[in-house]
Amino acid sequence: MSASIALPLRRHRTLTDRRNDISTVDSPGNPSQLAPKILSTEPGLIEVAVEAGGITGRMEFRVPHVPVPGWLIPTLRRSAPLLLLPSNWNCQGAPAVERTAIQAAVDALWSFMSDQSSIPQWTPTRTGGVQLDWHENGIDLEIEFTPEGTNATAVFEDNQGIISDWDGTVAEHIEDLRAIFSERLLIH
Repeated sequence: MSASIALPLRRHRTLTDRRNDISTVDSPGNPSQLAPKILSTEPGLIEVAVEAGGITGRMEFRVPHVPVPGWLIPTLRRSAPLLLLPSNWNCQGAPAVERTAIQAAVDALWSFMSDQSSIPQWTPTRTGGVQLDWHENGIDLEIEFTPEGTNATAVFEDNQGIISDWDGTVAEHIEDLRAIFSERLLIH
């Protein structure tokens, strides 16, 4: 007689699992061309440019103060390739990523990241928004920004069970996010 073990069903908590809204993207062009350049850094403004295959994407980011925290420039560099995505980048009719979503994401990061916080991965959504991901140090955190930049939804899971899992808006969980980024999501 063989014994079977019933495993509990795991609830899919991630934004990706819930809406199947994220898609991978093939890089357009040569990786050396995709190396974003910081064109200017002035008080209140940083300009980033990226190019591939003769297409250039540029964006100016508002920054609340200088000197900038250690996470900002690497984060802006990671966001830059999204500026090159054309309409229908996923061959299923997805719109280009809206710059308002990218700026809203950067603005939100200022409100909860510490100087030594880990850098997020950037992913386009099929609706023209962006999702930021951190999957490290036992933490799974995903934050999605709509194309309009008006709504940010977050899902948090602590695989070590130290902090209670939650989901909701960034505004509802701003203190939780500050604690997570000052204690667990740090550059090593």
